[in-house]
Amino acid sequence: MVYMGPFFYVQKENKMPKVKLKSKEIQRNAKMDEADEILNDIKNDVYAGEEKATKFSEAKALLDQADVLKVEIKQDQIDEDEFIETFSRLDKENQPMPSKTRTGKVETSSIKTKDVVLEDPKRGFESLADVAQCAYAMAHGQGFDPRLRVLADMNQGDGNKGGFLVPPTFGRTIWQGMQQNTTDLWGRTDNFPVEGESLTFPAIDEKSRQTTIRGGVRAYWLAEANQKIQSDPSLRQVKVEPQELVVYTEVTDKLLNNSPFAVEQFISVGAMDAIGFELSCAVVDGSGAGKPLGFLRSTALLTIAAEGGQGAATILAANIEKMFARFPMWMLSGATWICNQTIMPQLNGLLLGDKPIYLPGGTIEGAPFGTLKGLPIIFTEFAKTLGAVGDISLVNLGAYFSGTQAGGVNADRSIHFRFDTNKTAFRWVTAVDGKPWISSPLTPKNGDTLSPFVTLAAR
Repeated sequence: MVYMGPFFYVQKENKMPKVKLKSKEIQRNAKMDEADEILNDIKNDVYAGEEKATKFSEAKALLDQADVLKVEIKQDQIDEDEFIETFSRLDKENQPMPSKTRTGKVETSSIKTKDVVLEDPKRGFESLADVAQCAYAMAHGQGFDPRLRVLADMNQGDGNKGGFLVPPTFGRTIWQGMQQNTTDLWGRTDNFPVEGESLTFPAIDEKSRQTTIRGGVRAYWLAEANQKIQSDPSLRQVKVEPQELVVYTEVTDKLLNNSPFAVEQFISVGAMDAIGFELSCAVVDGSGAGKPLGFLRSTALLTIAAEGGQGAATILAANIEKMFARFPMWMLSGATWICNQTIMPQLNGLLLGDKPIYLPGGTIEGAPFGTLKGLPIIFTEFAKTLGAVGDISLVNLGAYFSGTQAGGVNADRSIHFRFDTNKTAFRWVTAVDGKPWISSPLTPKNGDTLSPFVTLAAR
């Protein structure tokens, strides 16, 4: 995909102003160097405890800023000859496009092909419906809108065959809309942008703290004149390789022509729901084969056994207490219960002594679905039904490492792919991967194993 850069104009003499990239490149390199220095210090165990976590967050923020600058630089790096050639063609084809108004009358568009502003991420279109209407008009001989030329040139395919890249704003709208969903699970994960084929981070390989911490580091009480004893942390690589996730739909030309706003709502909401559905499902129960690995299938999962003599398809207060006791207390900030709504009747009667441990929705601010043991609940269809493993889980999705291709969602449309059936095809593509940061539950100095992913066994 070619990114069209910010605030470029083509004048009659077809001269494009020089693009000054040096400043942004210097800023990006400085941020990457600073992030690399912090990550190297982390790898060499310069920091410890909360300071290490803070430094890691600082490095992540710097890399995110560098990623934004990289996109901006790409947008600025437009091939001058291609740019001038494109808009020279537009000058020759500068014919107003007739379009139908709501009253059915035909009027002439006032679109100009000179002094074209490419800063607009909507590429001059008001909405996705506007894009669809213009493409429909072109396909049916009702005139050519010069704005479509830009979209054709942006497409990796061939615009002359009916393929147009939907302006980036509308793709980002899908991505951002999905993450505003209160039951979105992917947006709660520890997410990183991925520029290439994969993203790898070093992680502490810690499975037990009985004798050492951080996979091998130990502090010794040293008597006077005794020799110091060396200990080193154990590291492992955590890698994500984004896999493509695609939404494909077809819309009749009649609907495009007569109900553009209904079409925009249908396509946007449909794509948002479909992408969000699959991502949240993968976080919980993804197989890890060609898709993210869900926490229910990972080796990091800690499963709490049912009580002796416990009835089928039941949840007891003792189950909740034991799940809570196996969750790391230092990870309670950000922890949440992931539950299927079929367990609701079981929660209503749960008591600790004479005190309820479940408070229904609307009782606590910031917990629309209620709280259990003081932690918020998310009722979702991605949790298993009552009685199955995974009907109720206590997790901190900040311990779930996910990667998303830079840019979020790429959107394309084709007016000719289904030309013989009078349909227009729309396609939305993203690429993601994810898995828990840890590879197994942690054995503490004293006590039972702990994990940020705890669930209840089948009953």
